Amino acid sequence: IRLLVEEGLNHVPYNTKRVITPTNVEFEGVDFGSKICGVSIVRAGEAMEAGLRAVCKSVRIGKILIQRDEDTAQARLIYVKLPEDINARTVLLLDPMLATGGSACRAISVLKEHGVREDHIVFLNLIAAPEGIAAMRDKYPEVKIITTMIDDELNDKKFILPGIGDFGDRYFGTV
Repeated sequence: IRLLVEEGLNHVPYNTKRVITPTNVEFEGVDFGSKICGVSIVRAGEAMEAGLRAVCKSVRIGKILIQRDEDTAQARLIYVKLPEDINARTVLLLDPMLATGGSACRAISVLKEHGVREDHIVFLNLIAAPEGIAAMRDKYPEVKIITTMIDDELNDKKFILPGIGDFGDRYFGTV
């Protein structure tokens, strides 16, 4: 997950900055061009927070709880807690699984309702289905999607195949 976060940070705007290295040499480095924050789609997205904090120790974290109706596969918003100045930040949106794109698209709509520009959202994801990527691209073409794997398809219940099942249950040991 840390490598995924590091790749996501490569897509955050930056400014060049002159720094003095520990060996007293001047070097042209980089600094974030805007404040950043992570927003996890609860619960599975919380599994990615430690990877983000390992790289950015004092990063602000927001939460969006979206529950997928297992019968209809529709996303229902339950809870939102975001930094007050989120509209001035680049957001790393964290969710390990992208199936239909419903939860991710709903989370993006919440971020936009709070003033976050679409081109300031980087979606970090471990496993994606082509259908979810297409849904996000159609609705939010300026959001960057960073994933480690694109699986084959969704089954009739809208689960990723071959997939790994419910990531949150596996990560938190509730399977």
